Amino acid sequence: MLRIGRNTDPVDAQILDVTEQALLIEDIKPRERRLELTPDVEVSVSGRRQGTFIYVEKVRVLSVDAERGLPFVRLSLPTSMLIQQRKSERFNLSMSVVAQGAGVILHRDKALEGELIDISLGGCRAAFDCLVEPPFADHEVIAKATLKLANHIALEACATIRHHHWDKHKNKTICGIELTQMDVMNRRRLERFVRALSRQK
Repeated sequence: MLRIGRNTDPVDAQILDVTEQALLIEDIKPRERRLELTPDVEVSVSGRRQGTFIYVEKVRVLSVDAERGLPFVRLSLPTSMLIQQRKSERFNLSMSVVAQGAGVILHRDKALEGELIDISLGGCRAAFDCLVEPPFADHEVIAKATLKLANHIALEACATIRHHHWDKHKNKTICGIELTQMDVMNRRRLERFVRALSRQK
């Protein structure tokens, strides 16, 4: 996934290759967004594979080239890279659990309520039916997050926003949330909930 300049609407892309001089990107969708990738434009790159999330920022377009009629983009190599390995298995929430009101509330200046997409012992993904204002800051710390689980169970935790993007097809803000601090009782209740989800697989 690429974010181009200050445009918060990401584009899909594939990593073609990594050389000693550049990161090569291809298969950019939607295709018309390729026109924004001109030399010296700053982009950020993020992706997830097999439980590992990778994020780099402040890389620049070096050139836009083509080979056998297939276009690709050369990006400068990053000076640093964020790599996060998921420590626990993540489970999608069933429709029955969602119907029972499963969701999340992030207590910012104004409470932000959304739906849970999936959950693990270490965090969750959530969707919000709005373009979040003010926008999430990179690695924003949420002093209080409330997870609403099945059967009216509510857990509180400290959290950090690990990644976020606007899904224009669903008209939702999607974000990954790490649960960084939780008291023992809430942790045990979360473990029981996740264990119950694992038995439904």
